[in-house]
Amino acid sequence: MIDDIKKALIKKFPAELINKLISRYLTSLKEYRRKDWISTCTCVGQFIEISMRMVNYALTKKYKDLNENLPALNEQLLNKWENYSKEENSESYRIIIPRVLFAMYCIRSKRGVHVKKADPGIMDATLLINDMKWVLAEFFRLAVNMPSDKVYNIINSIVSKEPDLIWNINGRNRVLDNTFITQDQILLILYENTTLTDKELLKDIEYSNPSKFREILAALHRKRLLEYNKNTGECTISPTGERNIEKKISKLNL
Repeated sequence: MIDDIKKALIKKFPAELINKLISRYLTSLKEYRRKDWISTCTCVGQFIEISMRMVNYALTKKYKDLNENLPALNEQLLNKWENYSKEENSESYRIIIPRVLFAMYCIRSKRGVHVKKADPGIMDATLLINDMKWVLAEFFRLAVNMPSDKVYNIINSIVSKEPDLIWNINGRNRVLDNTFITQDQILLILYENTTLTDKELLKDIEYSNPSKFREILAALHRKRLLEYNKNTGECTISPTGERNIEKKISKLNL
């Protein structure tokens, strides 16, 4: 799906903008799935800035360098974009996308998220994630040239609700998808929590054989999917383990 989106957008926008946009999109989803609300909002803020450059490029064929500061996203800039030729420019680029970005910008800025002064919580993070998905889907819809059924499937994948994979109940982490084998459940729980002890993981997964469970942890350690300290019992997911579980999570949205 991501490759199809990139191919479509690069035909209309500079490659460096699209690569940065997709990177911020994927990182925002990663932080949201880890329930790091502040990092989610910070990453979405970077997505907004790239999107502003894309709107300006769509209307003028120019954009500020990625290292340059952008003007404030305010009513003056919104009116400037809206006043570009109706005949030559889509209403989405002139009005709709900018005003969605403006709403996102207000949530990010007025709450103090851009300087990490306040935790916006799940409410703000969820709103921003869903708006981000809509913006990406709209950019794709406007740029795409492929059969309508494929377009629909890709847009549906972009805007689909994030799957609820872990249920936090009574101090325990319960994996809700019963297709996840034990190794994947371990990585998924650590993906959200980063570090837990083998005893905590054993209780979370409710594995019946403690010695066998520790063997599974040791095997994951040998594969460098996590770091398992047998003396302390601490288990910490590795970057390789993160990528491994992210691939499995992404397949749930396809």
